[in-house]
Amino acid sequence: MSTDIQTKWLAEQACWVERNREDVEYHPSEVNRYDFEPKNPTLGQFQVLIAVDNPINGMQAMAVAPVVNGLVDYDNITIAYAGTNFGEREVRNGNMAKMASRCTS
Repeated sequence: MSTDIQTKWLAEQACWVERNREDVEYHPSEVNRYDFEPKNPTLGQFQVLIAVDNPINGMQAMAVAPVVNGLVDYDNITIAYAGTNFGEREVRNGNMAKMASRCTS
């Protein structure tokens, strides 16, 4: 079970999965281990089990597990995700079109 601060950092790093981003320290990828907070390694580490960057709908997500005493704790898997990036025109237009079609059907 992750703490609130670890969960916050997992959500932040889920955004980093997006390959087009150049403003992040790294892009989390499967099987690699990372610190929950890059500048505060005392919070511990997690291992990425699966990472997904969906450029069609703008979603980034990853399944992770904490590393405890050097071992991956598969009993405490967390799904961290970033929502769609509404600021990107293609995503915004796609979302608006989907909402409009729901209202007219």
